[in-house]
Amino acid sequence: MVLHGLLALLHFPWFYLVTLLLAGIQHLRQRHLERATLGIKVTRDVLHAFRSIGIGLLAGIAISAAFDYAHVPFSWQDGVSVWVLGTLFSLIDMRLACVSYSGSLVALAGLVSAWWVPGNAPQVAVWLRALHPFSLLVLIAAANAVEGVATFLQMGIASPFLMKSRRGQIVGAFLLQGFWPLPIFALGSVPFSVLPNRTGIALGSPPQRVFFLGGVSISLYTILLAIALFFLRHSTPGLTIVALLALLSHAWLERFQVMREEAQSPLYVRPKSGVRILATLSGTPAKRIGLTPGETIARVGGMPVNSPYDLHFAIDQNPAYVKLEVIDSRGEMRWIGTPIFERDPHHLGCVFVPDERGVTETNVLSVGKQGRFFKLWRSVDAGERTVETPA
Repeated sequence: MVLHGLLALLHFPWFYLVTLLLAGIQHLRQRHLERATLGIKVTRDVLHAFRSIGIGLLAGIAISAAFDYAHVPFSWQDGVSVWVLGTLFSLIDMRLACVSYSGSLVALAGLVSAWWVPGNAPQVAVWLRALHPFSLLVLIAAANAVEGVATFLQMGIASPFLMKSRRGQIVGAFLLQGFWPLPIFALGSVPFSVLPNRTGIALGSPPQRVFFLGGVSISLYTILLAIALFFLRHSTPGLTIVALLALLSHAWLERFQVMREEAQSPLYVRPKSGVRILATLSGTPAKRIGLTPGETIARVGGMPVNSPYDLHFAIDQNPAYVKLEVIDSRGEMRWIGTPIFERDPHHLGCVFVPDERGVTETNVLSVGKQGRFFKLWRSVDAGERTVETPA
């Protein structure tokens, strides 16, 4: 049956291709986000895109095989409804593309049809009664399991950008996102696809910690959802409650993570002395020697540095080899030596938290607006200006 499903997907790939296109557009938007606020592309978005597609494809095959083995029924109305609703939601806000929202609403519509359907709309009644609410909720649990594992393993993108804190201070932050397109080719349904995703910010914590906590929280949520489905699978009122919780809990988990980060003191702010790292560029000395976001470079070759210009000057004094005095986020000091050559266009390869005096409002984006498709594109197209060149 799995081979039959794969052949059906190859014969009718359009739903899956559109989902891939939406995920690809989001990766391009993150590249524009970095260029618009920092003036340089930091993350390797193409590598992340292919990795996300690979994870989603393998997970989709496994989920479809499990549904086939467990005889979880689907109809073509299930697939079309979830895909259409999820695609429409993605045009409003990419965070809403997650199957937790579209799948829950379609499941609720199927559950409501068990006791009420419009009498003057027979076609609507036929459509709603062909839905399988329990199967859709199982699909949500499976997709969230993929989301939880992928988030826990940090299979997402952490894009550095600039934002304004609650106190009006311009600080560095990371926009965390992961998209894993799942092709579903269950028996009885057209080959469709869903897009589990995870979004959040890292403001007062390193991105790795936020990914870890997010993966733990969504995994616990998935386990509770699976337990509820097991005990309430034959109860229409019970499944209705589960669908409502699945709809609201996912949004609450994302909002709680953002509120937790906003309540902490920002980590990526300009220090009193030294220069604080916001991001490191791939293939540079900074990446090779293990410099990480949130660390502060206090001295270079024994010379104190308080701006990227100081750091450039200190490196130029000895372009072949420099010794760095680095303070980590816990306040501990360490010394690192690395060869740097004059032909290296980025010298060290760091992007630092900028001085507010060198930042204009057009370089600062609001976290609450990152998912809005058209507004973000307008802000990006307005101009890409460099805040501070990488050192």
